[in-house]
Amino acid sequence: MTLPVQPCANSAASPSGLTVESQQRARVRTLWLCGVLHAFTHLYNVALLPLYLLIQADLQLASVDQATMLVTVMMIAYFGPSYPMGLLADRFSRKRILGIGLALNGLGFVGLAFCSSYAMALACVVLAGLGGSFYHPAATAMVARSFPTNTGKALGLVAVGASVGFFIGPIYTGWRAAVSGNWRTPILELGLLGIAAAVIFLRYAQEDGAARANREAGSFSIFRFGRLRRIREQPADLASLSPHPSPLPKERESGRSVWSNLTQLFAKRWHRFTLSPRERAGVRGNAMTNKEEGAWENNQAAVAAPAEKMFPNTTLWLFFIGASLAFSLRDFTGWSMGSLGSLFMQKAHGFDLNVTGLALSSIFLASIVSNPLFGGLSDRGRSRWLAFVLIVSAILVAVFPRVPKAAVIPALALYGFFFLAGYPIIEAALMESVHDSVRGRVFGAFITIGGTVGNLAHWAVGAWVKRFGAEASDPVAYYPLYTLLALLVVFSLAGLPCLRAIRKREIHPPSE
Repeated sequence: MTLPVQPCANSAASPSGLTVESQQRARVRTLWLCGVLHAFTHLYNVALLPLYLLIQADLQLASVDQATMLVTVMMIAYFGPSYPMGLLADRFSRKRILGIGLALNGLGFVGLAFCSSYAMALACVVLAGLGGSFYHPAATAMVARSFPTNTGKALGLVAVGASVGFFIGPIYTGWRAAVSGNWRTPILELGLLGIAAAVIFLRYAQEDGAARANREAGSFSIFRFGRLRRIREQPADLASLSPHPSPLPKERESGRSVWSNLTQLFAKRWHRFTLSPRERAGVRGNAMTNKEEGAWENNQAAVAAPAEKMFPNTTLWLFFIGASLAFSLRDFTGWSMGSLGSLFMQKAHGFDLNVTGLALSSIFLASIVSNPLFGGLSDRGRSRWLAFVLIVSAILVAVFPRVPKAAVIPALALYGFFFLAGYPIIEAALMESVHDSVRGRVFGAFITIGGTVGNLAHWAVGAWVKRFGAEASDPVAYYPLYTLLALLVVFSLAGLPCLRAIRKREIHPPSE
């Protein structure tokens, strides 16, 4: 006998109902707090974009590509350690990893505000990037575990935070730098706000319990053998390994005060191990629709057998690396639209800092709507919605330098509406393809490969614009470069068959 997750109409005061309701509220609260952390993480990624020319003058740099190099170095430090951070996210508290990471990110920006040399600035952006690397492996795995049947929508809602951060970053730093007369003031203020947000997250977010579950699943071979044998003998029992722990039945809670803490712990572990499939499904509710049940079973198939390795064979590794490299082309274009757009608008159209910051922020404003919209739609078809948003994005990239000066901001906003919506779709597809115990490592490796390659864009476009010389003031000179960036987005669609192959082989292996 199990207790219902949601009380019926006449049992609103049921203790079990209140318990499950409070757990649901805690998960939703944590989802929005992850969105806040996402906002700060990406706010720091773009905060320097309008400030390149001011930084060059203040630090007496020889050329603008040295200023753009600061963002490239920060993003290398951001993506480089992602796999080790994913390994930590699979073994330790994801909540603490997220809070500590944002605190380090903010601390790096506080240091950058007081730097007196280019070398010191490089050291500070490395610290900021290292702090930012804590976020995505832990947060993506945490959200996918907490929301297994609507992963795309949940990640889309978290991505709203990224859109807010991307929007606020350039417009705030551009405005504050123009008002204060230097680029250091907004950098200091944003660093201190990030540290404060980290403290709030650590205080109010809920731990998802993944680290303990994954350690228990993978630490002792005798337990691992027992769980796998149980699955082999009872295939329908996949749901018994739900990532959501269930409360003890009421009759088992009676008399608990007479037992020691050790006995209580043993009873909880034993109960979780022996729940039947329908009892485990009952944790989510007394009845599920066919659609919900199918989504739940697919998720449980992905998390049924704990894995020590990220991928069991070379073929899957090749598909994974192929997907990572393919989508790095999308990332290269995305980051280029920020750094190259900043230089293009200031040099070719004569925009000042305020207008440049506003224009760059417009890329991310519309994605506040498109991320949850397309993320939710993709729960009914990942590949076709991803192909749609990326193809439309490529067209908009190609036409951007050709639009009139008055249409620059609307063109960037429309581009951001479609382009940024692809991120939660890809993240959801990747998380659904692998077991929860390796999700942190898989996503960490994914952004280590793809992100590091993609974020060479900041330095590359700075060097390219440097080669323009006097022609940098002519919009026509930028046509070939933007056309190339549009083609890279189209080529990134090669990652789609790779993701499909990973999901097919991981969740539906061929029968013996």
